Amino acid sequence: MPISKFIPAYHHHYAKQCRVSDYGYSKLLELLEAVPHVLQILGMGTKRLLTLTHRAQVKRFTQDLLKLLKFQASKQVAITDFMQAYHWCFSRDWRVLDYGMCDLMDLLAEIPDTTITITHQDLDTVISVPKRGEMRSLCMGLRVCNIPVTSPKGFCIFRGYCSSVLFWEFGESNKNFATLMGLISGSWINYQRVVLSFSYI
Repeated sequence: MPISKFIPAYHHHYAKQCRVSDYGYSKLLELLEAVPHVLQILGMGTKRLLTLTHRAQVKRFTQDLLKLLKFQASKQVAITDFMQAYHWCFSRDWRVLDYGMCDLMDLLAEIPDTTITITHQDLDTVISVPKRGEMRSLCMGLRVCNIPVTSPKGFCIFRGYCSSVLFWEFGESNKNFATLMGLISGSWINYQRVVLSFSYI
């Protein structure tokens, strides 16, 4: 959007005049420059353009995607059906450029695994909301990554006592995880970051 059209657009959207002083500034440009995490100002002089930052675009897409997924009865959508599902949910055509990217998969790659799940089924890719069990396992993995290690080489030694504490801490000592190894294996830990050495003494 040209910066010259910001004031009219503000008035049209909010049905009120944009008073820069209401936000503690005396000039519009100073106000816009105060939110660099949301807005980018491109160009010079009267030809300046306003655009959302990449971070803001990804956040906006994430919110729309979650709304779309929750709109589906199965809480999931296949890539091949995405355009139609988007149109049904938002009553407008899907345009990836509206989110500042050129490809849907590039947008999906920016979203954390804790927010959506992407699986490959047959010849299609399916986007879904993570199930409760998957979320619990992933949270467990992130917690284990934060456990202090007892060796300068990055090894974590679990004795019987440590295992009991771990089960108590994470509340996972149920039939879903019969052993500590089962608990850790189900948590999608990045073993390149955390190396676990078990010592049964």
